Amino acid sequence: MRSNKPNVILIVSDTFRHDLLEGFSVRGRKVKTPSLSALASQSAVFKRAYAASFPTVPNRHDLLTGKFTFTYSDWEPLPRGEVTLPTMLKKAGYLSMMIADTPHILQNGFNYDRGFEGWVWTRGQENDRFRTSPREVKLPCDPAKLRDVETTLQHLRNNAGREKEEDWIPVKTAIEAMHWLEENRSNEPFFLYVDFFDPHEPWDPPRWLVDALDPGYTGEEVIYPLYGPSDFMSEDEIEHVRALYAAEALLVDKWIGRLFEKVVELGLLDRTSMIFTSDHGHYLGEHGLIGKSVVMGKYHGYAPLYEEVAHVPLLIRLPDGAGVGHSEVEELAQHPDITATVLELAGLNPGDFGVQGNSLLPQAIGEGEREGEGEGEGERQGGKGKRKIAVTCPPIVHGVSGGLRPTVTSLDDWSLIMAPFPPQDQALGEIAYTMIVDGKQRVLRPFGEVKTELYDLGEDPGQSIDLAKERPDLVERLHGEFLAFLRSLGTPEERVKPFEKLAEKKGGLREHVGVGDDEERYLISSPLAAGREAMAASARAVMQIRFTPRGRADLLRSRSLSGADEKSFYHGFGCAKAGKASTAWGGRCRRRYCGRISKRENSCSADEKGGANLIENRKEGGGKHH
Repeated sequence: MRSNKPNVILIVSDTFRHDLLEGFSVRGRKVKTPSLSALASQSAVFKRAYAASFPTVPNRHDLLTGKFTFTYSDWEPLPRGEVTLPTMLKKAGYLSMMIADTPHILQNGFNYDRGFEGWVWTRGQENDRFRTSPREVKLPCDPAKLRDVETTLQHLRNNAGREKEEDWIPVKTAIEAMHWLEENRSNEPFFLYVDFFDPHEPWDPPRWLVDALDPGYTGEEVIYPLYGPSDFMSEDEIEHVRALYAAEALLVDKWIGRLFEKVVELGLLDRTSMIFTSDHGHYLGEHGLIGKSVVMGKYHGYAPLYEEVAHVPLLIRLPDGAGVGHSEVEELAQHPDITATVLELAGLNPGDFGVQGNSLLPQAIGEGEREGEGEGEGERQGGKGKRKIAVTCPPIVHGVSGGLRPTVTSLDDWSLIMAPFPPQDQALGEIAYTMIVDGKQRVLRPFGEVKTELYDLGEDPGQSIDLAKERPDLVERLHGEFLAFLRSLGTPEERVKPFEKLAEKKGGLREHVGVGDDEERYLISSPLAAGREAMAASARAVMQIRFTPRGRADLLRSRSLSGADEKSFYHGFGCAKAGKASTAWGGRCRRRYCGRISKRENSCSADEKGGANLIENRKEGGGKHH
């Protein structure tokens, strides 16, 4: 039965960088995504769309509730009592269907299928416990370069034996969506939610797509690289990683095109809206990073959320019957706004469901702000009208643990990465856990230099010139707007408090200003030059330092392959004067440890005043310290 309400097809492609639509390159050659480019030519293209809650699971929480859930929820199952978008749409008579291959929102009781009248999970992505054979799986690279060997093996096992393109998971997902459309074309209005996990790693696209982008490559294929500094790979390997990533994106692009063709074939285009977006991007060598955070064995630390991760694509194609064609929108948009837009398309009031996003329908149809929305309520984040800022942030339920830094992007092209001052209850010694980025529990610890950064995106889109010192006025303004944003969402004050002060940078290190002499304070250094040669052999060459008032300095260096291969190194050392630390990797060590634990004899310089010593622990080996 035909309805006067439009059908809505919402497509999410995980880890799909915004520059894949224009400008992404492999070995200097631009990569084209023809299907999405064609869709963009008929859509409102939101040039300044940004992730809100980060990463995968928090993002879907935003998208299916219309709220900025980082203020109250973590990477966790969908909370009881949370009303989701398909449930809201039922009030307008919509039939809803989820077709997804993203495992984290469906496995282990996460229940993001709630409210959908039907759902299909295409199995086999990443760490999905799908298949148990074949037992013998060959890795395509040195396991020391992989973030998680166990997960890589599981993914390869899940997808063993593929021969034709239809054997790849995103193709299966697209075909499932096409079949559903064929069967339900007369059940209007409908809401179809399609969630592709690709181009998320592990990157294993069809061989022919990779060879077309990077012909002649003969090196290792690092399909699931370590998250953190990218210098454990050669430039050649990084370029090939970009080819692997782009090839997966091209596969998704092609089959989104097939899905669009099916909509046309079924005669649905004149009454169907199509929306495409992603949850976040991925570093592929930019800023010296690979991944989207820092994962060191059992530890997880947040990386700064630069444009490559925070900025996302967003296309909204309205039905042909709306008489609206291509446009480019320069206003800020975030995922809760997509929820509000879908509800308004359905003739529902987003405010009736507690949605905190702003409908993007006025911008999509070229109306801009509606009457009365430019001032007052329109300036309030969560109300209607233009956003002054877009906030991209991991969950703040653990305060600022792990080096958490929200990114604030302003309407006037500034990007502020905020390093907050931690209150006493967020001292480095307090243990907090997270299941970001893959559902495995890790301890939150900061890595690398944690500082406030400010960039002029108009003049410096690559974010290479930090202007935080030169423009304290802008830092103060954007910081104030961020705090007002949190409070406008009803964020409890105990979660706002850790962000009320920003850390200052002194002497090349980030110091938390305002802690008394009798209180613990700490600094986080960038990867140290001392012992660089020794650390180069480790793919996780990241160090973390804590200073206490007594002058004791703790250095954490963790290295892991995965599960049973996990090795973590804790190197504690001190010196007579506070704030000074010796980092020598040589000389005489006070103690030598059991060879069953390590055949290496790492050592550190030590003297009676400094009291330095070395402890090296491994979960394997079963040795005891002498």
